[in-house]
Amino acid sequence: MGWWKRALCNGLSLAVVLLCLAVPAMAQTSTADLVGTVTDVSGAVVPNATVTAINTGTGEKRSTRTNDAGEYTFSLLQVGTYSVSIEFSGFKQFRVSAMTIAAGDRARVDAQLQLGNVSEVIDVQSVEPALQTDNSTTESLVDNAQVEDLPLNGRNVINLVQVQPGVTPGLAGSYGSGLKPDDHRQTSSYSANGQTDQANNNLIDGFDNNERMIGVIGVRPSPDAIDQVKIFTGLYTAEVGRSAGGVVNLLTKSGTNHLHGSVYEYFRNDELDANNYFATGRKAELRQNQFGGSIGGPIHKDKTFFFGDYEGFRQVSGETFVSTVPTAFEENNCSKAGCNFSDVINSYGAPGPVIPGNLISSVGMAYFKLYPAPNYGGATATANNFSYTPNIVQDSDLFDARIDHHFSGKDTLFGRYSFNNVNTVLPSPLPSVNGVSPGGGTFQFNGHSYERQQQAGLVYTHIFSPGLLLELRAGYLRSIINMLPSNYGLQSATAIGFSNINIAGVPATDGLPSFTMSGNYASLGDSAFEPEGEYDNSFQYMGDVVYTHGNHNIKIGASLIRRQAENTQSQFPRGAGFILGAFTGSVLGDLVTGQAAAIQRQIALVSPGLRSWEPSAYIQDDWRASQALTINAGVRYDIFTPYTSSNNAISNFNFSSDLIVGPGLTGVNHSSPTAGVKPTMETSHHALVSLLTLDTRLSFAVDSVSASTPATSPSSRS
Repeated sequence: MGWWKRALCNGLSLAVVLLCLAVPAMAQTSTADLVGTVTDVSGAVVPNATVTAINTGTGEKRSTRTNDAGEYTFSLLQVGTYSVSIEFSGFKQFRVSAMTIAAGDRARVDAQLQLGNVSEVIDVQSVEPALQTDNSTTESLVDNAQVEDLPLNGRNVINLVQVQPGVTPGLAGSYGSGLKPDDHRQTSSYSANGQTDQANNNLIDGFDNNERMIGVIGVRPSPDAIDQVKIFTGLYTAEVGRSAGGVVNLLTKSGTNHLHGSVYEYFRNDELDANNYFATGRKAELRQNQFGGSIGGPIHKDKTFFFGDYEGFRQVSGETFVSTVPTAFEENNCSKAGCNFSDVINSYGAPGPVIPGNLISSVGMAYFKLYPAPNYGGATATANNFSYTPNIVQDSDLFDARIDHHFSGKDTLFGRYSFNNVNTVLPSPLPSVNGVSPGGGTFQFNGHSYERQQQAGLVYTHIFSPGLLLELRAGYLRSIINMLPSNYGLQSATAIGFSNINIAGVPATDGLPSFTMSGNYASLGDSAFEPEGEYDNSFQYMGDVVYTHGNHNIKIGASLIRRQAENTQSQFPRGAGFILGAFTGSVLGDLVTGQAAAIQRQIALVSPGLRSWEPSAYIQDDWRASQALTINAGVRYDIFTPYTSSNNAISNFNFSSDLIVGPGLTGVNHSSPTAGVKPTMETSHHALVSLLTLDTRLSFAVDSVSASTPATSPSSRS
């Protein structure tokens, strides 16, 4: 059996074993390869030369020898700066003092050895960044210097992703924009090659970092914790899957043999700003402080390292709302005894109605009293006559902790834990009345937002030999997103006279039903779709085997992600209605008489407890066919199972059989035409069809640059 047959059989066996052990694969998105060719001054290849790569930060050392073609490969290298030395008897030692490699690189250091003593050194101080001639992917890199030095408003590293080639900011109304009720953090939205931001794959150190229910990012580390940001926008290798858009991998910092750290504080204040044009009275308040620090260093030199960081964010920001409320005349002439709305001309050109006391609804009057007196636009203003500048309050805390340990030259391990916590209070456009918030109507989404994300990851690397390496990973991501309405926890509907709205023991029904008001009047009541609760768990297992033989660098990997998701949200848990003025000729008249044009209520009784699996496997061969041609060929297979329910809460109606079908459900057949015959009882089996993807990739990297001497002029010394 030829070597390639043995390698393929061994590789497939390893892939099967990894799949059975539930061990998955994103290694090359967070590690790198270092390759090169060694020749003499005549251009002849030099086999069996010793090549050594040393991580200058941690002292980790890897050694290998060139093959018969004079080529060498290092795989699964931790990103960072390396010194590379090449030795062969009868030639001067060739050394590159500083070679920086980034995630996903197949970086190349070629050497032309000169005759002489090994004690003599050809010292290249650095190798200038060059085209990735051994890799055909479309990618961009934001290095540590850019992360630290480029100005970022709010220190949001996603802003650096949004300006990369092929990438633009996502839509302002997307879930990840920070402007939706589902996620009030800074934007994580970006569009790669015109795809929706929900088609992106977000990673940290190669671990899945996606909240899959609404498609937003999970954990967001502080910029002080980020070493590199790698952005893949097209032509991925088979190692990368599950993305029609972009792949963004945040690489966190590790400790080194040198103690290093940072301390910072950024602030903004309304004393430095002009007043909002629409604001009345004093200037809108603004107090923003962003502060924190990081520290990293050795626990045991060349063996164990630590890194940690913390960032706090505190913001109080005034926002001005201009609304339409009842006029001063209407405020003064509306009570339980009757209401006079004749000062406002309706859409038919007639003055508003005068409502007698016997038609006044106590509930409608309670809603009317939630409106404040007008304070804007002058005494005669009937629209946009109230201005209010409440404060939006947001506090966040985040930290990361990482430990790296080198057991030996063949075994390394690192673990990281990241934590984010964000609390946001979004005020109503109208001030509270006796402790009750007027809300803002069906789609205002004001209230209290609470978010907490956590991620933990463990990576183990073992070197069997320079040509055979194994990397195993296990990770966990938890994301909680809660949005609560302004009157959450209050029996506000019961207090103003509603029956059967606030239900004891059902917190989703707390607060006030919402009413959307026609005629530009400010809407009232707690928002629809609140409270919302997203509780997501992702369990991740990954594994890769890298085998180098001759000019082939073969990678075989498998992955498994188990997703659990709880979604507790109803469209209209307290009810929602529309008041149009269709009954009395006045919107306010319909309100105080308790007449809505339409009203509905919908509340989910059970959370489905969604579950899904995402297994995948790949094989990738980077074949250096010649010094001018590298072929990247790979096959990847992904399975995305549909969501199932942990408590059998998902069902559908099958029209052909008249059965309600779902996992574990029993359906009743109502189609029997015979009277007195007991309906047929059948157990329903709901077949779920998985989405299968088979991705075959073959690409070429053509090296049109001479692969002999580095671009930087070397200096010779003994």
